[in-house]
Amino acid sequence: MRLFFKIAVIAAARAISASEVIVKTSSGYLQGTKASVFNRTLYSFLGVPFAQPPVGDLRFAKPQPYGVWDGIYVAESLAFPCLQDDQYYTDRVQISGVNSTEDCLYLNVWTPSVCKKKACYDAQNKKPVVVILHGGGFSSGGNSYSFYNGSFLSALGDVVVVVPNYRLGVFGFLDLGTPDSPGNQAMFDQLLVLKWVRRNIASFGGDAKKVTLMGQGSGSISTGLHMVSPLSRGLFRRAIMQSGSPYVRRYESSVQTIKWLEVMARELNCSVSKKESRKKEDIAQCFKWSEGRTLLEATRRMGSGIPGSNFYPTWGNEFLPLEPREAIELGDMEPVDVLMGTNQNEGGSFIHFFLRRILEKQSVNSISPDEVHLYLNVLLRFSLHTVPKEISDYYFKGVRTSVQALQAACLAFGDFVFQCPTNYFADILSRHGRHVYMYHFDHRPSFSWWDPWLGAVHFDEFLFVMGALFHGDLAFSPSIEELRLSARMMKMWTHFIKFGEFDSSKWPEYAQYNQTYLNINPKSFHTSAPVTTYTFIGQGPVRNQACQLWKPYIKMPTSTNRPNKTVSAAQISPVQMVEPDISFEKTLASQNERLEEKIGRSTFREIVHQLRQRLHRNNQKKK
Repeated sequence: MRLFFKIAVIAAARAISASEVIVKTSSGYLQGTKASVFNRTLYSFLGVPFAQPPVGDLRFAKPQPYGVWDGIYVAESLAFPCLQDDQYYTDRVQISGVNSTEDCLYLNVWTPSVCKKKACYDAQNKKPVVVILHGGGFSSGGNSYSFYNGSFLSALGDVVVVVPNYRLGVFGFLDLGTPDSPGNQAMFDQLLVLKWVRRNIASFGGDAKKVTLMGQGSGSISTGLHMVSPLSRGLFRRAIMQSGSPYVRRYESSVQTIKWLEVMARELNCSVSKKESRKKEDIAQCFKWSEGRTLLEATRRMGSGIPGSNFYPTWGNEFLPLEPREAIELGDMEPVDVLMGTNQNEGGSFIHFFLRRILEKQSVNSISPDEVHLYLNVLLRFSLHTVPKEISDYYFKGVRTSVQALQAACLAFGDFVFQCPTNYFADILSRHGRHVYMYHFDHRPSFSWWDPWLGAVHFDEFLFVMGALFHGDLAFSPSIEELRLSARMMKMWTHFIKFGEFDSSKWPEYAQYNQTYLNINPKSFHTSAPVTTYTFIGQGPVRNQACQLWKPYIKMPTSTNRPNKTVSAAQISPVQMVEPDISFEKTLASQNERLEEKIGRSTFREIVHQLRQRLHRNNQKKK
């Protein structure tokens, strides 16, 4: 059976007949539905507007509160996700962006109770709240995906679940440093959601003083950035971070982005003045009046073969005054307790996904070890400029076959982007006195659509946490053990949402002197009524040896782009170097390194083209 995730409908497990329910919010009366989930009454409010549509003059501006509506707003159907491209992952998994739109700032609420009487405003009757930020590399995703259905987590865990949309790609991160285009629009969207929760969640039976901010992937990175931002202080008290850390190397200053935007404006055939006094205005007008999907297409052309979007959070502005890692090292963060972790093979699905794009949906098994290495080297150079020999040797020494090369590339990418940044953030949080609980998910789902050798990849754990295994419409066929694991993980996550800690005899806190983590799989739990014990406790940071090698290249400030000891081209083995005719070294000759790095993204299309030609020639020889 072919499995397609369409951005459209959540078919929640509910009673046959659902009745309506009305609550009062700061914008007016809101109508939702009442249903039964896990034999428990649950209320859902879908497609609730929290901001004015970000269109026209508001396209790149900070979100504006929605205001007040007349009568009763019917919140019984999902809103479309924010504008984005189609995403092709495998033959079985494709996400369509055809219905995505710029008018997308809506949120969904699931709650076990609503406030109808004054008594429900009493503290003892309020439910803890979790706000879940979706992943998608800051360029895709949305709260209308079936796996962001919060009904199962809400019903089983007795918490209020809020899942918002936020702007993506160029619409979420265009940074001109002006009121009309301040940058970090997506972060301000999320911030407005937290403020909406503070003001309105009591009407949904929630406790505004017990809010947990949770995210997966880029949603997890966003969660970490809210911990750093002075604007988010006091709006949440706990954080859950799944496969994403603010230590990821994706930050630029607001000043640096102007040069990249100038390149893209010319890609859009816009005229940009050479006078600095007029340059921003020309770029602003170009982006403001270009059709939305034209901007998507230009972004895609500028970043052919590059993961996700070309647009990410920026610093040196109102939301992030300091470079995030600098603020973290200084301890300038929200004092929250954190549950965080990663999966067994975080890089696996990404390497497969990116190479499938390069190979134009051919099998990745048709690529040679040297070609895998070449592509990984190019990917990493967008962050490192050069890939140190000690790191390359660590992953690729002794590699002979395509599968071995793919495994090495998956580990390298996963360590660099996910595992090591997570370890570093856990260490610094613990050092600054935060309560930290670490997990490592290593169960490959029996229904996985990825190659068996990949194991547990990015996002696998999220299906278990959200209870997606209990959906009747996702064509999953989980085992009984997997359903039990999902229920346990939902209980564990909501326990943290409620209390911010675990029984230390079951799940010890992660600390500098006791770096323990819970290894999560169906064998991790042993139940002898009435007690469940956690039996698979790991000691020491996951993949610690690799992360010690990566540390100087991930923890350093972005502005330097390299550690104090620079690795020269002469120190890099021949297999690491891109062939002379497509060498990245020629893009590093300009006086401005950041501009050249951006221009390198466009140049990367040439590399992709030549790599495809090489693969075609190899395939012809095989025939």
